[in-house]
Amino acid sequence: MGKKLNFDGFEAVFSQRKERLYITGKEYEETTGKALPTGKDYLKKRSPFAKWLKEKGYCIVDTREEAVIETRVYIEKKEK
Repeated sequence: MGKKLNFDGFEAVFSQRKERLYITGKEYEETTGKALPTGKDYLKKRSPFAKWLKEKGYCIVDTREEAVIETRVYIEKKEK
């Protein structure tokens, strides 16, 4: 059996006591060291993260894949 996921890294987010908040898949992976589980139903209801959130008084209400706009800087070596 794999090691238990540690969600303590999210404590700072939840200590803000906001009614609504979100985390990104990247934040989840950076915090837990694992990829965000796939499958909406599993993630929302049965995943270890969903269970941990329930203990904190939260629940996952939705997941969305959103396009991220980022600026790319293209660089070339200048010929002498």
